[in-house]
Amino acid sequence: MDLNQLQAELSRLGVTLSSNSDPANIAAALPGQRQYRASLYLAQLQAAETFFTTTLAQPLPIGLGAGYAFVQTALQSPELLNSLALSLDLWVGPAVQQHIEANNFANYAAYQNYFNNNILNLVNATYNVNVAAFYVQYPITANAVQRITANFQANIREACERIIADRVNIQNLFIDQFPGLTLDSLKAIKSTGSDFHKGGKQVLILTFATSWWWGYIPWWSDLKVVYKPTDLEVDCLLVGNTAAVNNAIGGPAFQAHSLAEIFNARGAANPPAGFEALPTYRILPRNPTSALPMGPGGLPVRNAYGYIEHLGYDLTGSQVPYTNLYLYGASDFLIFQYQNEVPIITDFYHRMSHRRRRGSASGPGQRVPAQGVREPAVGHAAGQAARAGERIPADRGTAKRNVRHQGLPAARGFRSVVRAAEQRAGQGAPLRDDDMAAHAQGHLRERGHAGAAASCVVANRLAGPARPA
Repeated sequence: MDLNQLQAELSRLGVTLSSNSDPANIAAALPGQRQYRASLYLAQLQAAETFFTTTLAQPLPIGLGAGYAFVQTALQSPELLNSLALSLDLWVGPAVQQHIEANNFANYAAYQNYFNNNILNLVNATYNVNVAAFYVQYPITANAVQRITANFQANIREACERIIADRVNIQNLFIDQFPGLTLDSLKAIKSTGSDFHKGGKQVLILTFATSWWWGYIPWWSDLKVVYKPTDLEVDCLLVGNTAAVNNAIGGPAFQAHSLAEIFNARGAANPPAGFEALPTYRILPRNPTSALPMGPGGLPVRNAYGYIEHLGYDLTGSQVPYTNLYLYGASDFLIFQYQNEVPIITDFYHRMSHRRRRGSASGPGQRVPAQGVREPAVGHAAGQAARAGERIPADRGTAKRNVRHQGLPAARGFRSVVRAAEQRAGQGAPLRDDDMAAHAQGHLRERGHAGAAASCVVANRLAGPARPA
């Protein structure tokens, strides 16, 4: 297995080793480095391909039986193997780096030579011996590669079994929004890259090919649904769409009202309060924990799972996005350099506090302590600063990784902005919201991070005590 053969095999598998989350400044170089490292986990990718395309196509109980046809497109998609490759690379990379540094390979040419001289070999038997010798030196990495591969395959199989069984229920969860909805096939499965938990399970984003009726016109489109291998009963009770979940289950009603629906009903009955309705979501809990029998080893919590609607950038309630252009431009609360941040921040406050934009006791003259900022707010603010003009990172870890690539210390990113703003204002007491925004923006713009001001102000607001109604 030399480099040319490795490249040919990765191409056959459809593995690109690129990711949408790669930092823009180094995105072009990453697939090349990963390509060499893939020589250390190529066997796992080949085994996974056989499992998804051959083993699962077998009759029950070895495979998925007749249900395989419904999920076949997703299981044979190269993106599935690419997700596994990126997960494995995260573990292999540090071991390779340590070995290279120990042998003083200082540049990319030396990096190539390392693999050409120590791993790759035209004689397959020698190549296999080299890979095995590498893992002998790094047994923790070897175990991680084996466990991740096994967990990935088991999680995908279990998810497919559940999706096949729940096909009609998922249809009914959305059928009031898409009349006559039919799930024709599972088109894609995307790993979110979340940590493995509950026996190696992960959250997955499912894409279904669907057909439905738009008036008298037949329509075909994709439907994204999030599969979560955890109990969603509490989620549904808090913010679930009761009509949707009861219709999806089809038997006795799952719930009478969610907490958000109760809040909305109370707010609608009291217009002078100025409350804005909370959103509800289509959530389908399966095997909820409260309904599970106690087993000899305790409550079988791993049997609980569910589905939740995928939240994208489209306008809520919109059925037909034309070429991904949403006419009303609904999006999150990012602030770009050329935009006026004031109306965006104001609208965010309005939605978060559920108070009217004018005449509220929570006006900008109120002082709010800047101390005690929650850690997620730090990652959020720093991540938005490092990625101004892009979507906010979904988790704190991603935000910190992105910030590190941009050279901004993620752990202190938000607090340093607050402290610098206070020092520049010459005040020992916490700043007012509008002062905080102005000084934080100035501090960030000096460093090229113009997109973070809204996050800083929002974090300051969320960290402070509750304001009087």
